[in-house]
Amino acid sequence: MEKCSINYENGETEDIIKYDPISIEQNNIKYDLNIEIYEDNITLLINDKQQFPSVDYNRTMNLKEIKNLNKIFSEFKSLFNFYEYLKKLSADKKLIIKKNNNNNISIILSLDQNLEIHLFPKTKDIEMNIKEICKEILDMKEKIKEIDVVKKENKELKIKIEEQNNEIIFLKNSLNYIMNKSIIIKEDEKKIIFSEIEKKINKKIKKIKKIYQATIDGGDPINFHNKCDNISNTLVLIKSEGQRRFGGFTPIPWISEEKGIFIKDNKKKTFLFSLDNKKIYQLKNVNHAVYHCKNSGPCFGFGRDIAIDGNPINGFNLYTNQNSYDYQGNNHSLSEYNGHSQLKALEYEVFQIIFY
Repeated sequence: MEKCSINYENGETEDIIKYDPISIEQNNIKYDLNIEIYEDNITLLINDKQQFPSVDYNRTMNLKEIKNLNKIFSEFKSLFNFYEYLKKLSADKKLIIKKNNNNNISIILSLDQNLEIHLFPKTKDIEMNIKEICKEILDMKEKIKEIDVVKKENKELKIKIEEQNNEIIFLKNSLNYIMNKSIIIKEDEKKIIFSEIEKKINKKIKKIKKIYQATIDGGDPINFHNKCDNISNTLVLIKSEGQRRFGGFTPIPWISEEKGIFIKDNKKKTFLFSLDNKKIYQLKNVNHAVYHCKNSGPCFGFGRDIAIDGNPINGFNLYTNQNSYDYQGNNHSLSEYNGHSQLKALEYEVFQIIFY
C-alpha cells in the first residue's frame, strides 16, 4: 500500500491510496489489476503496454455502485472490503480476463457456474449506454405521471395512494439525480474543467445544474434555446459518433438572434477543451468567442471551432475546426478528424454553473 497526494491548480490537494496490484493469470499471460482509492471512490486499472500498447482500461466506482453489482456485495462496509474480496477471487482463480480480436477486454468475476459479474465492459468507454439511460429516465417519468393522475382523479383510492408516497419520493429523487448527472464527463475530469472555470470567473463553484440534454429534450436548435437562452455561465459537453468528448464554457448568455451574430469576449473567459486529450484551448480571437443564431445550437468561434447548425443527433450537423482558439498545434483536434469536419453526435448536454 502506498499513500500519495495530487496537487491541483486551484490549491486543493487530494490524497490517494495505491494498493498492491492484484495478479490475473490467463493463457500463460500475467496481468496486473492496479487499485487506487481516493475520497469515496475506487479506481481499477489495467495497463499492459505489451498486450495493449495504446489503451488504459479502467473503471471508477463508489461503494454504492459496488453493492448494486450483486446482492452478495451488500454486506461490504468499505472499499477495502471489495479490494480484499478481489484478492481472494484472484487466489481462487475466479478473476477471469477475456480479450477479443480487437484487443478489447472484459474482466469477469466467476462466482459459480451460473453467476458471472462483468467488472469491466468490453471496451474502454465505461459509461452506461445512452439509449438505456434515456429509456430509464422516460420510464421513471411515465410512472410518476401515472401515479399523480391516479391520485388526482380517484379520490376513493386516496388512502391507498398515500401508502405509495415513499415510492413516489424515491422515484423523483432518483430521476433528479440521473437528470442532473452527466453521461459524457467523468468525475476525475471535472476537476480539470472546474478548476479552469473558477480561475476565469474568480469564484468558487457552488453546484452545477443540467438545463439541457439533446436526447431527452430534443436535439433541434429551438429546443436548445427554449432551455438555455438568457442563462449565464454555461458548460457545453459533446460526445461525437466517433466517441470523442469535448466542449466549451462561456459566461455569455445564449440568445435566439434572428440573423446570427458573433459575440465578443474581451476578458477571454470563454474557452474550449478536449476531455480525451485532457487539454484546455484558450480564446485567441476575442471578436468571435461565440455565435448566436436561433437556427443553431451552441456555437464557438469564427469558422466553426465548435458549431451545431441543426439537430446533430439525427444528421451530420456538428462541426469542428481550428480557428478562433489556440490548439497548441494540429495534434490536438477536438473531434475524430483534424481540421474542418462535419459529424453526428451521440449526445450533447448543457449545464449551468452556479457560484457562491
